[in-house]
Amino acid sequence: MGHHLHENFNAAEEWKAARLTEIEFEEMARALKAVAKAHDRSFDDLLDTFARQGLAAALSLLAASDGASTTAEYYNYRSPAA
Repeated sequence: MGHHLHENFNAAEEWKAARLTEIEFEEMARALKAVAKAHDRSFDDLLDTFARQGLAAALSLLAASDGASTTAEYYNYRSPAA
């Protein structure tokens, strides 16, 4: 019986970790979208870059288009509202 409990616990923990990763991705994308909107930039190419190459590449793409310091803005949008 202990073996089955261990298997169920591992499956539940794996699901929880996957869900937290999904939530984190959604929150990162939401903040990236807000920064893109603030710079009147299309979000589609940024989302594609974010999904394929990561956050740093997406922020670099956004910064290269208008020379802004987008990393600080991104973290401002990511920080919880006080």
